[in-house]
Amino acid sequence: MSHSLKNKRVVVTGSSSGIGAGITKHLANLGARVLIHYCHKKENAQQVASKIRETGTEALIFQADLRSARAIEKMFLFIDEQWDGLDILVNNAGIVFKGSALDADARYWDNTLNLNLRAPYLTSREAARRMLSQENGGSIVNISSIYGERCPEYFSAYSASKAGLNAMTRVLAIEWGPKIRVNAVSPGIIPVERTKDLFKNALPEWEPYLPLKRFGKVEDIASLVEFLCSDKASWITGHVYKCDGGMLLRGNAPQRPAPDLPDPPPSIKD
Repeated sequence: MSHSLKNKRVVVTGSSSGIGAGITKHLANLGARVLIHYCHKKENAQQVASKIRETGTEALIFQADLRSARAIEKMFLFIDEQWDGLDILVNNAGIVFKGSALDADARYWDNTLNLNLRAPYLTSREAARRMLSQENGGSIVNISSIYGERCPEYFSAYSASKAGLNAMTRVLAIEWGPKIRVNAVSPGIIPVERTKDLFKNALPEWEPYLPLKRFGKVEDIASLVEFLCSDKASWITGHVYKCDGGMLLRGNAPQRPAPDLPDPPPSIKD
């Protein structure tokens, strides 16, 4: 498996930090040529690229607000200029707005659905147009969430967006087979930079709901993405794989109070 991604051209959206950065580094370590997409934090993207380049592997960076269809088109034109094709797309970029359905206004819904569902549709479409014209096709992996299935309180827009992403995964697998395989990964609790303080001392509270008695690691997700992108998964498409330490086996989690709502980001017009 470790050699099947050699020289593959890979785009991971939202890959300047967190799970996206971990996936990108992991695939680059296997010899893949990677594009690091970011929206706001150029310095983080440059740091990820520098680490990868130290190993002698190609690492490009590109800034795009994926809520804009035009920005997505520009990113793929850049890919055409650099690589003249694409082998793997990992739709990782996303946003979490947690708030009461009675209190959150339409901007919470619009921004969440635009980034978590509309953007993966548009990036997948651009990738597919290129992959379908290639002899070897390609692979698309969508990073979903167990909340697309569990649907806890205060995550109405987020859960809806991930449930939609799961459904879209299955539809695109049917439409674009046999040349393109489309799958999804649904992570459970994966502490990353922005959430590590939140979960730092929280494991005892969560352990009753986790059969494997630990939170996930970025490497857990990256290894599953590697498999789904590799030739080892050549007869797998249209599936959503949970990587949650068994959390959904119990189907519950610690209850939380309703959160205070921050101001959502402004909407964008194409």
